[in-house]
Amino acid sequence: MTRSFLLLIATPLLAAVLADSSAAQARMLAPMASPRAVTTQTVGITEVTVDYSRPGLNGRHVLKDPNVVPFDNPALPWRAGANENTVISFDRNVTVGGKPLAAGSYGLHIYPKTNAAWTVMFSHNTGAWGSYTYNANEDAARIDVMPDEGPKTERLSFDFEDLDNDGATLVLAWDTLRLPIKIGVDTTAHMVDYLNNDYTRGYGFWIAAQQNQAAAWCDANDVNLENALAWATRGANGAPNYNSLSVKASLEEKLGRADAAAATRAAAEPYATEAQRNAFGYQLMSAGKLTDAIAVFTENLEKFPNSWNAHDSLAEAYANVGKRELAIELYTKALELAPDDTNRQRITHVLQGLRG
Repeated sequence: MTRSFLLLIATPLLAAVLADSSAAQARMLAPMASPRAVTTQTVGITEVTVDYSRPGLNGRHVLKDPNVVPFDNPALPWRAGANENTVISFDRNVTVGGKPLAAGSYGLHIYPKTNAAWTVMFSHNTGAWGSYTYNANEDAARIDVMPDEGPKTERLSFDFEDLDNDGATLVLAWDTLRLPIKIGVDTTAHMVDYLNNDYTRGYGFWIAAQQNQAAAWCDANDVNLENALAWATRGANGAPNYNSLSVKASLEEKLGRADAAAATRAAAEPYATEAQRNAFGYQLMSAGKLTDAIAVFTENLEKFPNSWNAHDSLAEAYANVGKRELAIELYTKALELAPDDTNRQRITHVLQGLRG
């Protein structure tokens, strides 16, 4: 068979291979006029992500150009960015502008209005090119937001402000526009759900430290107490120590089981270090249980008679119940034993106040 005949046979096959290869070709990396950006913020324990493209002003008055930001045209909302529609994602349920929105990803579209609140739409369709195929029937939520004016911003941006455990404000900024979108989260409910259905289950069921941590969080936040007591009991049985038993006793007390709490605190006592017992005394004092706090501080002083901190803590408790002479006596001893200038100066100042 001649070389030329082989070439004639191979040429159509080669063309087909090249055609298939061209169809599967990846998009070549290149600088974009409106580069993609992703901003992520954890709010409480909820992760919020905005995936968008960042057009620049490039000398344009974009808020006055209907080809860029279309005003007063409900049939053609704004994509809140460039290229594909902006996508906002939540890994837990949230509220937006006070309205509930389930965990998931949403195409973000905005209907700008002159001298009125703008409508922000969260669409189930996340794969649109811009807002050209926007369909209101695909909305999961719509809210109205009043725009503000702010410093001039060259490239469109989304940033999170006013962040705390209960929510944040997602601010779209471009040119002199600031559009604040309020996001709310129920972090306590999310934490309870996470502890009940994830952290204390599966492998975590067998880890005493995880059971104790979950119980301690619920104890500190006064939620989910029955489940927390079950975790505390499991954790204390698996790894008995002062902290695990103290959390168990606290939960028993909150659930009205005073006798059980007293027995658990007695079981915790042999494990206590000076610092742990002292911290527990302050916990009682913060809760207004001054008599109980004095008992704990007194026991700590009996066990550690040369501790300046044990004298100092009991003195503070006596001062809080108006037993000035006892407080002065204990503070004076704490001053003699204090190992550093900072605490000596503090105690001296307290004594001056007590002595008038």
